[in-house]
This record gives sequence, C-alpha cells and structure tokens, in this order.
Amino acid sequence: MSKPRGLSWLEEQTGQELPYDESSEPSPRGRHLSVRLDGDLAAAVEALAATRGLLLSEYVRRLLVAAVEHERSSRVADADALLQRMEGDLAELRRRLAS
Repeated sequence: MSKPRGLSWLEEQTGQELPYDESSEPSPRGRHLSVRLDGDLAAAVEALAATRGLLLSEYVRRLLVAAVEHERSSRVADADALLQRMEGDLAELRRRLAS
C-alpha cells in the first residue's frame, strides 16, 4: 500500500519526508478532510469561530454535523409528507371505488 495522497501532498508542500507505517491502523480520531475556501468565506468562517470561542476546526466540525443532521431530518420529513399524501390519495381512491 502506498502513502495516502494527503501525506504525499504534504510532503510535496513542505519538502520533508514524513514517516508512514503501512501496517498502522487508520487514525482513531477520524478522517481528515481538507477544504479550499475563497478569502471572503474563509474570513467569515474564522470570524464566526472566534466569536464563539472555538478553534476553526471545531467550529467547522459543528457546522458539518448540523448540516448532515439537517439533511437527514429533511429527508425523513419529505418521506413522511409523501407517505401522508399517498395515504390521502389511497383513501380518496377507495372512496371513489366504493361509490
């Protein structure tokens, strides 16, 4: 197994060779993500983190958790609404067939 792309990129950027043990397990802390933001968005996110007294990475983690939870709950709500509409349609169909 070769070095992860992120580690190779970091080596290219720093000019250093970083140790990598191919037999090691993935980090128990989770997966590292890297996101490129334009200057205005980066400054806004940093300012929001600072106003809350959070490190930038912690604030971004909280934003991502909230966004994923919102997406999940929206999908459940959409599915519930669809089910209710279908139940209403079925009741109307039954009523018309019974007439």
